Amino acid sequence: MAEIKLQEITKQFGPVEVIIHADFTIKDKEFAVILGPSGCGKSTLLRMIAGLEDISSGKIIINNRRVDTLPPKDRGCAMVFQNYALYPHMTVKGNIGYSLRIAGVPKAKREKRISETAELLGLSDLMDRKPGRLSGGQRQRVAIGRALVREPDVFLFDEPLSNLDAKLRTKMRLELRRLHDRISATTLYVTHDQVEAMTLADRIVIINRGRIEQIGTPKEIYKQPATQFVAGFIGTPQTNFFRGTIDKTVNRFTDSGGEVFDLPKEITRPLNHRDVVLGIRPEDVEMGGNTVTARVDLVEELGSHRILHCSCGSTAISVLDESEEEKQPGEPVPLGFPSGKLLFFDPETGSSIQPEKTGLV
Repeated sequence: MAEIKLQEITKQFGPVEVIIHADFTIKDKEFAVILGPSGCGKSTLLRMIAGLEDISSGKIIINNRRVDTLPPKDRGCAMVFQNYALYPHMTVKGNIGYSLRIAGVPKAKREKRISETAELLGLSDLMDRKPGRLSGGQRQRVAIGRALVREPDVFLFDEPLSNLDAKLRTKMRLELRRLHDRISATTLYVTHDQVEAMTLADRIVIINRGRIEQIGTPKEIYKQPATQFVAGFIGTPQTNFFRGTIDKTVNRFTDSGGEVFDLPKEITRPLNHRDVVLGIRPEDVEMGGNTVTARVDLVEELGSHRILHCSCGSTAISVLDESEEEKQPGEPVPLGFPSGKLLFFDPETGSSIQPEKTGLV
C-alpha cells in the first residue's frame, strides 16, 4: 500500500518559511497533483518527499513507514524531473536500465524489465538511439522509463512537461494518465499549469505562498473554491471579482467603484449589509440578463467562442460569449449573474462565504 502521509511539514530557509504546516494524505494508487504559481513551494515539497531536501519539522510517512530520516534511495520513490537528465553517451536501453545495473540486478532479469518498460512506453524501436537523436517527447518517455523500471512505491513528477511545446504537452498528458491507469502506482505530480492539473488529477492540492489552500477533486475545486485565491487561479479567463456591500432592502450589491448589481433576494437576504467579494466566472455570466448593463471594450475571437472584455464605469467584467451574433467595441450588453453561480468571499481573509450556511437567513 503506497500511501503518502505528510504530517505538519514545515520548511525554513533561515527565517523564511517556504512550507507552512503541510498536512495531507495521498491515497494508495491515487494520481494527485500539487498545483500553484511559480515560487509557491510546490517543488520544494516534492523534493522533501523524495529526500532531496531536508524538512525543518514534521513527519513524512510512506507505506506506514516514516521516511524523512532515510536517504533518498531507501524511500521507495522514483522522481522524474523537468530537465530529463539523461546520460548523453548512453543509448535509450542504457539509460532505462542504468539504475538496475548499479543495483546489481542479474542481467536476464534486467533485460526483461527493460524490454517490458520500453514496450509499455512505445520505445522498443528506439533502444539503440542516444538522447541527441530523440525528440523532446521521446526523451521524456525515456526519463519516465528510467523511473518506471525500478518498480517504485511512489512516482514523483516535477513539472515534467514544461519544456515541451503545447501540442506535445497535450499528447504527453494523455500518455501519462493512460500509463497511470495501467500500472496503478501512487503518483504525485507538480505543475503550475491548471489545465494539466484538471485533466490529470484524481485530487488537486493547491498551494500558495507555502500554505495549502484547498484539497479536492478537479470538479470540487472548480465548483466550490475554498478561497478567493483558488477561485482566481482555477479557470481561464480568470474569475470576475467585485468588492462591495450587499443591501437586502433593495436586493443590490454595490461595488467599490459605485456600480450597482441587481441580485436575487435569496442571495442578498443572508448577506445583508456585509462587505464581501463577489465572484462569477466568465462562462457563467448570461448574455441578455438583467443584473447589469456593460459596454464592450475588447473582443477576443477564439473560433468556437469569444471573450468579451467589458466595463461598467471603472468596473471590468469578462464574459465568455458562444452566440452567433458578433459584438463590437462600444456596444452595450445586458448581463445576468445566475444566483447558483455566484461566489462570495470574505474581503479580509479570502475565505469562501456560503450564504445558506451563515445562519443569517
